[in-house]
Amino acid sequence: MIARSAYLWAQYRHARPKASKSSAIRTRAHLDAVGPALTSVVPAGSDVLSIGPRNIDEVQALDAKGWTVSAVDLFPTHPRIHRGDMERLPYPDDRFGLAWVSHVFEHAYSQRRAAREIVRVTRPDGMLWIAVPRGGTPNPHDRWRFDTVADVVRPFREAAGHPVVVWSQERPSELRVLLRIWKSIYNKRRVLVALTDLRMARDWAAPDVLADLSVIRGGTIVLAPESEVDRVQNAAPGATVEPWEPHRSPSWVRWIRRRPLRTLSYAVRARLADGGDAYRHKLALRRPLRHRLGAAICHAIAALLPARLIEGAARMVSAALPVPRATRELLDDFAPDVVALPTTIHEGNELALCHAARRRGIPVVMEAASLDALVSKGVLLARPDILCVWGEEARRAAIQWHGMAPDQVRVTGPARFDALVPIAAKPESIVYIAGTSVQYWADEEDVIQRLDAWALQLGYEIVYRPHPRRPAVDLTGLVHTTLDTDWQPGGWRWDRVGIADTLGCSICLVTAWSTMVVEAALLGRPTLLVAFGHGVPRFGEWPHMRTILQWSGVRVCRSPEELIANLRALLVGAWSPDPEVLRNEAMMVARSDGKAKWRLIGAIEEGAR
Repeated sequence: MIARSAYLWAQYRHARPKASKSSAIRTRAHLDAVGPALTSVVPAGSDVLSIGPRNIDEVQALDAKGWTVSAVDLFPTHPRIHRGDMERLPYPDDRFGLAWVSHVFEHAYSQRRAAREIVRVTRPDGMLWIAVPRGGTPNPHDRWRFDTVADVVRPFREAAGHPVVVWSQERPSELRVLLRIWKSIYNKRRVLVALTDLRMARDWAAPDVLADLSVIRGGTIVLAPESEVDRVQNAAPGATVEPWEPHRSPSWVRWIRRRPLRTLSYAVRARLADGGDAYRHKLALRRPLRHRLGAAICHAIAALLPARLIEGAARMVSAALPVPRATRELLDDFAPDVVALPTTIHEGNELALCHAARRRGIPVVMEAASLDALVSKGVLLARPDILCVWGEEARRAAIQWHGMAPDQVRVTGPARFDALVPIAAKPESIVYIAGTSVQYWADEEDVIQRLDAWALQLGYEIVYRPHPRRPAVDLTGLVHTTLDTDWQPGGWRWDRVGIADTLGCSICLVTAWSTMVVEAALLGRPTLLVAFGHGVPRFGEWPHMRTILQWSGVRVCRSPEELIANLRALLVGAWSPDPEVLRNEAMMVARSDGKAKWRLIGAIEEGAR
């Protein structure tokens, strides 16, 4: 994308030779065409704004109607014409009864910014005159092309709400449109939701968070990956959905955040008596020599300096790193009142967006949208104004480990769990297996085959749900195992109702590790954790697992024989955890009462205020 400064310089070189060319003839022709439609709304004496008049000729043509005319141009040629940009108009809100924009809008660097500014300075009952070249091969100095009246109206619809086309004319080489303004949406606060990670978007789209947010906030703008724009638009019909293009920072910026800052935060956390095991494990996985040397240096720094000092310095360094120009322009384009991030909080695009927003004084609302986001991902390099978390344990972690103020943390619960309602009926003879990523459960296929071989003898059927980031196990030859019909290959399902229906009527969940342990508990179903075989984690090392291991309905199976024995105990009723007790235990980790969506929307509303 061409830089704005370079674009304006090109415009200057193009406009300067034309500075003396009169535009009065064209202006008078336009006034003759729409004069009757203007007189009742814009009577003599009304304030009128001429944008980009080039010289005094257009101003004088408007003067002849008896209006009080102000004029603004990037390159003024007369004392009556103020220097200014249509994207940053130097006038107060609601001043003008008419904004006259003749053969200027096609030169705007940002349509959205320009339309928003033009609407801002126009009265709620005012009018806009827009004339632009039509179709054909655009002039090399025209940034935008317009083929229909709808193309002209579209950017003003976002800014004004429902502008009414009072008069229009489509000529072979020109479009003329007169709009009556209705500033319904402009007066609402604008929310920018950046779906940088589709895994995290499930909390926002599935239970209609985006749809209901867009009803409450008419100015909701959603950024989504280009391949998912239609899907997100269907989930939020009232929102403006735009394609999200990742804005990559320079490689050295990414290296600083990923290596020195993150490794240093790991080293600091590794020294904690409580919760340091996870970080010591992560640092031990650094195999290349340069990574091990870096980890050793970070360990030495962590041993010499206070943890708070190191983490504060890491945040300062991260905030001082340059933000991609595209990210800055994005915020300038949309000018949101609040930025909302359904995020793991540590991804580079999110950090850049958060830092750019904070520099502009725009509040940021984040969600710690995974169970371990606050306990195993290092320090928060960008603190939000409001942090939404799953449960009370995550709230304590945000305050104690990340220095968030108690009044900045909201226990909302994951909105995608709103659909998890326990089933009162007796569970069917189904064992639900949730797959994990390869790094957690290398022997996933072997365990499934073992359970399938025992199925006939013990009297159960198996429903298998693969992990979205791992190829599904080949079930060929397995008689008693079927693929979960709700599973969507190669993507993430936003709708959790299908999982609730199947898992809720199962005997139990079997997995090496999955967030579905929490879902199973909220549905009143026990879980058998596989702790044998290659690649299975040592659950006790993970802080977010320690509480879960204490639940009455969770058992760790350290051998295939122990797994089968626990299954048999469940089938014959020798072990039967109380569903209500299990649900109450899970509620401390993930609040789930069907109202998480409204708490999340409430937090965004609070941020916008």
